[in-house]
Amino acid sequence: MRYPQDDEYYNQTKNRLIALQNEYLKFVKIIAQKNPDSFVAKYIRSAQLPIIDSSVQTDKQLVYLKAHSLDNIDFNNSLLINSDLFSNKTIEYLTYYRNPQLPLELLEKEFMSAVDSVLNKAKVNQLVYQHITEYLIDGFKKFGFDKVLDYIVENYVIKDDLCLDVKTEGLIKRRIDQARNLKIGNSAPNIILPDVSGKVISLNKNTSDKNLIVFYASWCPHCKEIMPKLNELYKKQIEKKFQILAISLDSKKKIGWNLLK
Repeated sequence: MRYPQDDEYYNQTKNRLIALQNEYLKFVKIIAQKNPDSFVAKYIRSAQLPIIDSSVQTDKQLVYLKAHSLDNIDFNNSLLINSDLFSNKTIEYLTYYRNPQLPLELLEKEFMSAVDSVLNKAKVNQLVYQHITEYLIDGFKKFGFDKVLDYIVENYVIKDDLCLDVKTEGLIKRRIDQARNLKIGNSAPNIILPDVSGKVISLNKNTSDKNLIVFYASWCPHCKEIMPKLNELYKKQIEKKFQILAISLDSKKKIGWNLLK
């Protein structure tokens, strides 16, 4: 692509590239499909690499790959779960969105976009959908992309009520439970704890129209600033329009209570 188009070497290379592409496509679509119902034929058909036309400019090639590299994958074939097909193609697709120069927040957004493309195509088959979702969860957890992990849990696992493999669900069970229980519109789980005087408080028995539940700790920097302000705001109410349930995560009661003063 760096050579001038009227250069002899450019034309030789271009012709050789086209010949190699045609040879590869002939293998994938004709030679490998002599027995089209065989497992290997189906595997090769889905595993084929995307072919980019030599006329596509270099700066447009990545855009093309993002738009078309999933086109030939048979997401409806659950037998391919028994191979590395879906995991390999998923990794291949994610690499098109990987940019080490991006800050973490933008990189996570890029991966979320890639996840949307893959999983929305995988939805044609429940088993394949579940298989790829489990693979993505395991991978993003391993590499510490927590926001992408939460995105998959909230927008796919919870939304579509996916039943994950026991091992996979065990890795993120707490995350899944929190997403299900704390979903917007759901009733908050009941909280039963003793207050400073030892009296047992139950959230479900609170009759206030509005309740603010705050988890805080003495070792949390911004808690030291916000908790006294919340306490003051609560005390200034002429009518008790809302209640605050402040739950200390400290191991010693006195330390947690002192933070409210």
